[in-house]
Amino acid sequence: MPEPQSGARLRRHLPLLLILLGVTGVAVAARWSLLAQSMALGDSLGPWLVAARGPWSTAPHAPPYGWMLAVPHAFILPTVGDLYSAFSAIRVLDALIAPLGAWAAFRLTRNLWGTIGVGLLLALDPSLIDTATSGAEAYQAPVAIALLTLLTVPTRHRWMSIFTAVAFSWAVMCHPLSILAAPILLLHQRRSGVLLATGLLLGPHLWRLAAHTGDAMGPQPQFPWTALQAWVRQSGAMSILFGVGLVAGLTHERVRPTSKAALTALALMLVAGTRIGYLRDHHLRILSAPAAVGLAALPGPLGLLAVIPLLRWPTPDEGRARHRRPGTLGLLHRTTNTVMSQRDPSRPLVVDGFRTIHVPAVEPGGVWLDLSLRGLPPAQLDRTTDSQLALLVTAPRDAPEHEAPAAFGLVQADHRDTWSIWLGSPEALHAWSSADCADRIASDARLPRVGGAWDGLAIFHPERGAEAVDGWWACRHP
Repeated sequence: MPEPQSGARLRRHLPLLLILLGVTGVAVAARWSLLAQSMALGDSLGPWLVAARGPWSTAPHAPPYGWMLAVPHAFILPTVGDLYSAFSAIRVLDALIAPLGAWAAFRLTRNLWGTIGVGLLLALDPSLIDTATSGAEAYQAPVAIALLTLLTVPTRHRWMSIFTAVAFSWAVMCHPLSILAAPILLLHQRRSGVLLATGLLLGPHLWRLAAHTGDAMGPQPQFPWTALQAWVRQSGAMSILFGVGLVAGLTHERVRPTSKAALTALALMLVAGTRIGYLRDHHLRILSAPAAVGLAALPGPLGLLAVIPLLRWPTPDEGRARHRRPGTLGLLHRTTNTVMSQRDPSRPLVVDGFRTIHVPAVEPGGVWLDLSLRGLPPAQLDRTTDSQLALLVTAPRDAPEHEAPAAFGLVQADHRDTWSIWLGSPEALHAWSSADCADRIASDARLPRVGGAWDGLAIFHPERGAEAVDGWWACRHP
């Protein structure tokens, strides 16, 4: 009796399926191993704050980005119970660059050994892991370009044209320099339909983006050697494999168009970086997947054998209390735990920041969102006459700012570090701020930078307006 067609198809595709699942697991585990030290400051939190405002909030957190950047974040938020879990979920999305690149390599070469090599390279490349951990360096653009690379492999399915246009548009809205990967888009066999769909999706975003390109032009063009050097320094010997993949791909008939398009996109990126006088290594990483697929063009297991000796598991930063380091997701998570456990449940809560150094240790807007994801309703996250204030202080180590005034309760602090948490009332803050302001002016000291509460109020109570928090501070840095 002949074997059912579905069973035969499953057996034929089982090795590839196991490879894709395997490299996905490796990529996710590698990125999760650094989750606590992921950055969780303004740009990293931006898409989450946009997504939290609701499905009709399409304005990005910064002009270079588009509405599609926040779409995955909007799907994730309703499914998680805190911001740490949300970041965990977006790391799974970041990890998809490995199976997508491996799948594209297999479809082009049918070389299972080389497919494993491509998947492991994209799963464990230190530069791509750094892109994910940064939270804001090109966002998910490398994943979108990996998907674009897969979708441009010739297929009989016409509807793939729509997905191809979506993948390219998503990449450009994650980072504008992704538009220089257009040579890969042009590989699609139904080019006219793809370009039409892409134009409809990207047109409004590119129109807005054009208004900012004039400011990006540098007066002194300079070749971006530092971007190449930083990429090599970050990836180490693995950076060589991307070059090998580009060259090897040129020797394979089916991979050659992808490698040529990737080389053209790389050249365009270097030219653009020279012209605007600004290019970073994380911009080059956007092209990681189309550069890597050529490794599978090496005969037999050579692609895998080239990767194996260079594989390294990411090493967490074991510096002092890395989960509490300023700016990290670990410290934001710990801060929210503290505020949640110490707050007065009978009073609404508002979170704000005070800092005398440039970069905040914790973004107040991130704590607002984290508290909401943990179940606090909007009515409990508001500025009212009876609200309780959680003040997040960022100042130099052992600075006087870490010594709470009598009207405040010092909830938690690490005097060896730059942060502390106070709980009190807005009125007590204003009284303390008035005295502190007078002392700073008298001693000609630097005035503090204050604020951050508006990021939270804009999510839950946008009708309040920015003036709802302006009256809290007696003085501020101009």
